[in-house]
Amino acid sequence: MKKIFLIITFLIIFLSGCQKEDNLSFVYPSKEIEGLDISHAYYSYSMQFFTDIYQGLTEVNSEGNVVYGLATDISVSSDGLTYTIKLREDAYWYDYQGNTKGHVTASDFVFSWRRTLEVNSEYSYIFSIIENGSEIIAKEKEVDQLGIEAIDDYTLEIRLDHPAQYFESLLAFPLFYPQPESAYLKYQYDYATSNQYMYYNGPFYPSSYDKSYEIVLDKAPLYYDQEHVDLNQIIYKVSNDLEMNYQGYQAGEYDYTTIQNPNYYEANKDNSELHDHLTGYIYSLYLNTSEDSIFNNKDLRLAMAYGLNRTIINDSVYAGMNLEVNYLVPDDFVGDFYGVEYRDYADDDYILYDKKKADYHFDKYMDQMGYESRNQIEISFLISDNELSINVAQVIEAFYKQEYGINIDIVIKPHNIFVEDKRIGNFDMVLSSWGADYLDPETYLSQWESEAIDYINISRYINPEFDEIYKQASQEQDIEKRFEMFAQLEKIVLEDAVVIPIYQENIPYLVNYKYVMPEDLVMIISHKYIHLK
Repeated sequence: MKKIFLIITFLIIFLSGCQKEDNLSFVYPSKEIEGLDISHAYYSYSMQFFTDIYQGLTEVNSEGNVVYGLATDISVSSDGLTYTIKLREDAYWYDYQGNTKGHVTASDFVFSWRRTLEVNSEYSYIFSIIENGSEIIAKEKEVDQLGIEAIDDYTLEIRLDHPAQYFESLLAFPLFYPQPESAYLKYQYDYATSNQYMYYNGPFYPSSYDKSYEIVLDKAPLYYDQEHVDLNQIIYKVSNDLEMNYQGYQAGEYDYTTIQNPNYYEANKDNSELHDHLTGYIYSLYLNTSEDSIFNNKDLRLAMAYGLNRTIINDSVYAGMNLEVNYLVPDDFVGDFYGVEYRDYADDDYILYDKKKADYHFDKYMDQMGYESRNQIEISFLISDNELSINVAQVIEAFYKQEYGINIDIVIKPHNIFVEDKRIGNFDMVLSSWGADYLDPETYLSQWESEAIDYINISRYINPEFDEIYKQASQEQDIEKRFEMFAQLEKIVLEDAVVIPIYQENIPYLVNYKYVMPEDLVMIISHKYIHLK
């Protein structure tokens, strides 16, 4: 298995000696790009897009090491709570025409972080590590009490709630990027609603912006690291029509596209333009454990967990392209960063497919409910309206019906409504995924903390034992002890059958041969963690 690493850029960093090209055209596999507003970003492809047009304090390179972005020096106090960060003085904001709009300063970070909390971002919870962050999220304190301060134009001070060895990798996540307060003051309600109402500080800026059709990014003339940006232009073709995307690539319309049809994957097995990306996304069935949900019953959850044959799904929908998993944190994830790998401390023998055990727990549930037939078990199954989710859901629905006789009602929602219904718990079962936002197992296991309900705890799971161990683990600085506690948490969640992992996603892609670079090229298809071929 190859190394997983944190995404820092998207198809822009080329090694010396590679062939220079003027532009790159590729398909953005979505109905539309979510937008330009960092504070309101949630969808993974938006994060990917942001790495082209914005830049933060740090990045995580292909070796899993934290490197500076806009930061030039980071010093940490002896207690691990205060970070003093010196910023580059040659980083600029520019508009959609490439005109310079002033320097990026420390106050832009203060404005950005405060604004994200003020607008109640879906990602607000990620700021709980900052001093007073949890209290601000809980509306107990004001945003100006957040532990971030501009000491001067190019010196930023950040104070943490507790020490965190992974914090510098967390700073690479787009929600911690700066935002131009000058643009906000100028455009007010129009701020970031279109390319002309926003400023940018990344290697590219959007000169043309139709988020449901095509976006053109031009090379930023004053980007400080010009020598590593060989492209003059990137063209995003926005389309979630998988068939059309593949045919467009074959016809030479695009230089890059993902392959999600297993037939095309098989057809290109001997094609040198085909590459595999085993991402850090774990796709799972999340079960709603709230009191008014059918899955408030543990026996029914265990029946579903033991009853799932992952191979049927992987083979039927993906021709075996994905990696079947029964755990929550990927392997080969943080070894390069910490020097030890998390899965060496965690079990890998959690709940696996076992029809006898599934039947046993279905029967126990039937007795508790006084049901005479399994046809009386009816489950609402929420999914997003994309082709692959629909295909997976149909296989799952048919499998449970055939093997156990239960009824699963597939509820298909447009993606924006799907995200909101998932957040508020408007489902019994939902097909969803989670990937890493920073280099620590906590980024996966934080999903089941009770305080994260209404944010990322979509199972609405409440377990005081989990909460207590999680609090201890999140503040533990001894890595081995930390990993051991996280392993306990993973075991609690999986044995309670709150979530049923299915597979770790592989996203094969085709790239025009002129862009096939050496293996250590940072070539990204997701803002999360991936494997390079």
